[in-house]
Amino acid sequence: MSLYKNTLFLTLAWVFLCGISSPGNADKNFRSADLSPALEKGKEQETQVITVDQIEQQAEKYLVDNLPNPDEMEIKVKYEGRDLELPKGKYRFVSSLPAGAIRPGRTPFSLKVEMDDGKYKLLHMYATISVYQDVVKIRKAFRRGQVLTANDVEIERMKTSKPVFDAISQAEDAIRYEVVQNLEMGKILTFGALKKPYLVKRGDHILLVMDKGPMKITVPGIAKEQGIRGS
Repeated sequence: MSLYKNTLFLTLAWVFLCGISSPGNADKNFRSADLSPALEKGKEQETQVITVDQIEQQAEKYLVDNLPNPDEMEIKVKYEGRDLELPKGKYRFVSSLPAGAIRPGRTPFSLKVEMDDGKYKLLHMYATISVYQDVVKIRKAFRRGQVLTANDVEIERMKTSKPVFDAISQAEDAIRYEVVQNLEMGKILTFGALKKPYLVKRGDHILLVMDKGPMKITVPGIAKEQGIRGS
């Protein structure tokens, strides 16, 4: 009887062990053991996405808020990277623009996206900045030595990423001036392209006038050099 009980016990134990290690139960145990860590990992890696459009808009806003006279400019930022994936939480755009770093034309610069915990991403992009500039243009072609009149010039307000830094912006600074080189119609006038015309040339017969109180003396003479008004 004792032998029968021992045999029966060993048989039941063997069946029980085989049931635990069967393929169906093994798969079930594997899944339940792997599921919890996956969920925990997902919670730790909750993220937020900042799109390329959002990055460019924020960068443009940053430049508008930090550049002088933004109303006189048109600012366009181009970021050639991809959407930015960050951990969940607050972030802000931070940058330090050295004086003169951003100027008209295409300029590379960096913008830092900083999280509350101090971690950050550095984004490299470039800004194309155009400015509005008043310039004086000529309405017809001119040859060297000709003198400009009020009817010869016009003022135009233009948008450009390459401003003409020597450009004349007021008509009175061009009228009655002589052009020093041939100029085609529509040319933007610069101070270097004009000079005051000579009123007197060397060898001209002139009349010298001297006033002192009620007394005026006039004496004929000959100019020894060329002269402009006020010289």
